[in-house]
Amino acid sequence: MTVKGFSSISNAADALHVTQPTLSRQIKELEDELDTILFHRGSREIQLTDDGQYLYNRAIEILALVEKTENNI
Repeated sequence: MTVKGFSSISNAADALHVTQPTLSRQIKELEDELDTILFHRGSREIQLTDDGQYLYNRAIEILALVEKTENNI
């Protein structure tokens, strides 16, 4: 989810305190598992694909549900 807020995987990796190759590998593994491409990797900046945007939106919903559940326990 952090990658969406940055213009590059390198910048996101810095924010997450991991190396760029590590983050790239994790994204690739997720893409392979889901059998889809999550990011358009252009020369200027990365952008979510439609599937990437869908996954991002669902992740936001899931995190909100987890927070609501924790608050109600």
